[in-house]
Amino acid sequence: MLPEYPAAGMSWTAATPGRDWQADGVAGTSKVLGVQKVKAPGGTFNALAVRSTLAQRGYPWGSGTRTSWFSPGRGLVKLVFRHGDGSVSNVELVK
Repeated sequence: MLPEYPAAGMSWTAATPGRDWQADGVAGTSKVLGVQKVKAPGGTFNALAVRSTLAQRGYPWGSGTRTSWFSPGRGLVKLVFRHGDGSVSNVELVK
C-alpha cells in the first residue's frame, strides 16, 4: 500500500508481528524514490517509483529488492523483483 500523497523519501515498514508476517512470514521496508521516466511495451511513463526490500523466512525467492513504477490513471506499469536467490522477475504493462 502507498501512503496518501506519497513524496520522495517517504518510507514505511511491515514488520513482525504484522499481518504479512503472520500469513506469509514476510517483513520489509518500502521507500518512495520519486517520479521517474520508465519504458514498458505499453509505452513510456512518468511514474512514481517505489523500492521495497523484503525478507521472507525460508524463501530466498520471496526475499530481495522490488522496484515498482505506478503511473496516474494506469496503475502499475512496471515491476522488477531481484530475488534473494539471484533470479529476477519482470512485470510490464503491454498495452
